[in-house]
Formats: sequence, structure tokens, C-alpha cells
Amino acid sequence: MLNIPGTLNKNFYPDIPISEYERRHILIEERMDLEDIDCLVLFGGRDNFFPNPESRWITGLYDRHFFMIVFQRKGISTIFTKSKRAIENLKKRTIFKDIRLIKASYEQILIEHLRKIKLEQGKIGFLKERSEFQYPKLNLKEIESDLAEINIKLELNNFSDLMSQKSSTELVFYRYGAKCTDIAAENYIQQIKPNLTESELFGELSKSGYSFGGITEFCAVSINSNLQNCTEPSINPSLKKLSNKDFILNQLSVSYGNCPGYILFPFVLGEPDPSFKETLSLYSEIIKQTTPLIKPGKTINDILKEAKNISTSKLKITEFIVEGRNHFNSQTKFPDKLTENQLVIVQPRGLIENKEIPPLIGSLFVVTEEGGKELQNFKPKI
Repeated sequence: MLNIPGTLNKNFYPDIPISEYERRHILIEERMDLEDIDCLVLFGGRDNFFPNPESRWITGLYDRHFFMIVFQRKGISTIFTKSKRAIENLKKRTIFKDIRLIKASYEQILIEHLRKIKLEQGKIGFLKERSEFQYPKLNLKEIESDLAEINIKLELNNFSDLMSQKSSTELVFYRYGAKCTDIAAENYIQQIKPNLTESELFGELSKSGYSFGGITEFCAVSINSNLQNCTEPSINPSLKKLSNKDFILNQLSVSYGNCPGYILFPFVLGEPDPSFKETLSLYSEIIKQTTPLIKPGKTINDILKEAKNISTSKLKITEFIVEGRNHFNSQTKFPDKLTENQLVIVQPRGLIENKEIPPLIGSLFVVTEEGGKELQNFKPKI
């Protein structure tokens, strides 16, 4: 494992320092003051088969078992779970001290708990209204029926932008997530051979993150025979086989301490087509000229406009920054202006002869006063 600040527990999860979670909790409390809510309720663990990024950021927990967090603006916050298997794991891996095993429904537990902490007439906020496909889904009518004077606020999604406010401690972990991603990608390309299927390549890519100090958060691949008809990397790979004239588009995100790196990169088996090399060079040059503008105070449209100005007759840029990076690849709505230490994914997309082609390269950058600084170092040889 990599040597970074914090300790590693027996589950190979690096522990982000308690001071970092205290910083996050202060941000949440300040936002709760602004929203005028007394208590924030959210769920953690697997949410529709994907971890909930907000709960993960608040607790540090990446767990397969569901749990409910009742976060008080003033007072002790509590985690509730129905899983006996999960409770010991939860106690070892979060700074929350009040963790309870429950048998009743989440509605009844929440009702009883709000009464106990004297918030039966309080203002209760939920980050998101859960869909019918998400478990657990609270019956809000039952809560409002039992607590007639309660005030429920739904869809407090603006809490998510707090995750964009990275501290210097967090950036250390993201740099190591980026390093794990680089090492995993380097190992993956050593495994590429003719006649491997997309499905087999996907397996090698997925395995690479776990083998080199991190957790593979996301991966996708596509095998392509030419640039004009290439397809986006897929999480549902086919049985198409790789030949000597093909190139592969690969997406990989490996995390360390819940902080993921990210790269999109091509790999060519054999001699690349001249037009492919030329297009890749154009993308690289546009990134080189545009990333100095990734500064606090700039907007995404400001940067895209500049990238479009650098476009050539052969490649017209239509998109430049595609995502704001929080925990677990969580895409965030961009604020009006970029902020210091915000993480973004630079992944230009463009038109060739008025036909849109998938992005060929992408990487994780941090916003600084000097411009965007790339966290990824891996560069495949083309």
C-alpha cells in the first residue's frame, strides 16, 4: 500500500484524519443554518446498487449494507442500521460514535428518535426524495401523520456542492487516488494481447485497480477499427475480439481513501492510423493551451469558448470540461464560477467533418490560481 497521512485498517481502507471530517461537518452545520433546518436525514450504503456520495463524504463509509444517518445541527448525530453484519464494520470505520442496530421500520425509528431529541416540531431536511426503485424509501406521510407539527424539506441538493470545497488534506488523498489509477492503467496495458474480447479487456481493467493499492470505482472499454465509427467505452462489453488494426478506448477510475483518480486513454495495437495520431495530437494541443484558464473565477463556458477558438478546420471542439469530481465519481452541478481546489475532469469532445466522435483522452485536474494542474501522469505511447 502507499504511504500517506492517516492509518490503514485491516480492511485496507486508509483513514482520512478526524480533523478532515470535522471540517466537513462544520460545512454541513453552516449550510443547515443557512437552510434553516434542525436535522438532516440521508441514507448510506448501496443506493440502487451505487454508493451514496453524500453519505460517504460525511461518514467515510463505503458499505454494502444500508444505513440511515440523522445529522443534527446541534447535538449528537446517529447512524441506524438493520444489519448485524454491518454494525461492527460501521463502528470501526466512521467517526460517528452513536451507531445503533434496529429492528423496526426506518419510519418508526425516525419518528421515535425525533421525539427523543425533541425535534417532533422541528425542521427536517432530506438531501433527495427517493424514487420507488431505491431502498429504503421512507413513507413521509406516515412521519407527518405521527408528527403533525413537523416541517419536512425535500430535495436539499445544494448540500452536494460542499463536496467541491477540497482541503489540502483531501487533495493529498486525491493525488494518491490518481497515482493508483496511473499504476493500474500501466499494468493493464501490459495484459493487452490480440484476440482478447471486450469482455476480457474489461475484466483486466477492473482487476487492475484492486491489484495496485486502490479500489476500482469505474471502468469501461470499447474496441474500435477506425476513428470515424468509434464508440464510447462501455460498461457492458461485447465479445468482439481485438485485432492488430484496432484501437481500444479505456476509462478507469481507481480510488484511495474514497478519493478517486480518473483517466480516459486510447491504446493502439500495432501501428496507429495517421489520422488517429493527428486527431490525438490536436486534442492534446487544445488541452495544453486551454488548461491555464482553469482558474478560480472562470466559468465552464469561459473555458469552452477559448477551447472552441483554438479549434481547427479538422477538429471543432463542442465540450471541454465534462464533470466536477466529488466522491465516487459523483457528477456535480457546476457553480457559476470555479473555486480554488475544485477538481474537474478535462475531456474534450469534438466534430470531425461535422460528425461527432467520442472523446479520446480525459484526465483529472485541480483548479488553482496558476491554472489547471493535472493529477494524472500516465500517458500511453501512441
